[in-house]
Amino acid sequence: FSSGSVVLNVTDDNDLSPVVITEILADVPPGAAGDANSDGDTDSGDDEFVEILNKSGASLDISNWSLHDGAEQRHIFPEGTILPEGCSIVVFGGGFVDNLGGSSIFQVVSTIRLGLNNAGDTVSIYDALGELVESVTYGAEGGNDQSLLRDPDSPGGFEPHRSVAEAGGSARKLKRKQISALHGTLQTPCE
Repeated sequence: FSSGSVVLNVTDDNDLSPVVITEILADVPPGAAGDANSDGDTDSGDDEFVEILNKSGASLDISNWSLHDGAEQRHIFPEGTILPEGCSIVVFGGGFVDNLGGSSIFQVVSTIRLGLNNAGDTVSIYDALGELVESVTYGAEGGNDQSLLRDPDSPGGFEPHRSVAEAGGSARKLKRKQISALHGTLQTPCE
């Protein structure tokens, strides 16, 4: 046995994260198409959103977890926020989410706004202990009047919403592909 030193570089690519950010809308489209929260009013702050998918394989208590942008904490998930396996939660910048249906859970930020920058930002999720769970950085592509969708087949990870539709796909098909790639099943509805 001889003595010496070894350097070990470990890269954590967050494969063990129980959640993944699947969609971000920083630049709200004008007109009715921009009313993402379906409250009857298109608003550049209220209709911004971040969608987070539970890929853990079990229900996940995200009470007191937090959502941050590059500047500050924007949302704390309230006590009792349970995200069923394979389901997503969408956090809007404001407005009312009572008119939304479908297979997601919806919340409005616990602060004044999401404040996502159209020219680029970092969106991060921290658990109740303050440990980083998931983080995504986007650039100028966030400022094109459309959301960015995570695409498991894309080398960049995200694709502009319209490019999915132009390629003959749909947001719903991409969501199913995301869930299949990240989790393996689609649980619907999420309640």
